[in-house]
Amino acid sequence: MALLRVLGDWWNYKLPIPRRRPAVIDELSFADVVGYFAEQHPGDPRIAAGALLSQPHPKGRLVFLVFLDGQDRPCRDASGAPYGRRMVAASFDAELTDRLRGEQMLIFR
Repeated sequence: MALLRVLGDWWNYKLPIPRRRPAVIDELSFADVVGYFAEQHPGDPRIAAGALLSQPHPKGRLVFLVFLDGQDRPCRDASGAPYGRRMVAASFDAELTDRLRGEQMLIFR
């Protein structure tokens, strides 16, 4: 998925070194994702949705939680960094797994 590659490149090479390593968590739940989008909304009026993108990782799944604009493109702050976070999840809870249905992306509107 091209968007995953772009986000991965951005976080790996464009951001300061302390932000290069993603946090590793045991389990990511659907409630955790919904809570993140509700509680960590940066207040940018361009934001219309959130997206979870994931790909395989040696320790589980590399996950990006990003805020999207009205055309489903990642919203960026003044420095050009996308709003969001990334992490490695060893597993997903049953609800998140069910909602993903084997896909790599889930959009929250």
